[in-house]
Amino acid sequence: MRRTRIACALAFGFIALASMAAQKNQPQLRTVRGTVVDKQDNPVSAAVVYLENRKTKVIRTLITDDQGLYRFSGLDPNVDFEIHAELNGDVSSNRTISTFDARNEIVMTLKLDKKRAMSSGKMARSFALLSIPIETNYFGSVTCVESPV
Repeated sequence: MRRTRIACALAFGFIALASMAAQKNQPQLRTVRGTVVDKQDNPVSAAVVYLENRKTKVIRTLITDDQGLYRFSGLDPNVDFEIHAELNGDVSSNRTISTFDARNEIVMTLKLDKKRAMSSGKMARSFALLSIPIETNYFGSVTCVESPV
């Protein structure tokens, strides 16, 4: 009977140690949060915050709340991310969240201090939203196409 108790206690202790070791080896997920502000440092509501996974190129977006706050959670600490905000043609600088940054919670203020420059890709999307037929050639040039009426 005494040996059974000792064996159970040892087994329980071994299981507890193994589970703690397994939890220690799992990476802690990250959170990135902050505020979007204008040139005068006033919080900006309804700004769109873009977070790009640099490994997969997947982009997540959020819209800031009434206080200009945003929050992305559940981020892989083994991947670099790029973040910026936009509103009505104003854009913040691109900021990088690096795998070398060991913090689990990163706080960033994104300041809308530049005007967005339209690239041919964004221009093509703008034309598409206006229902203007376009063609893109191999070199990335955009040409408007006459629509048969």
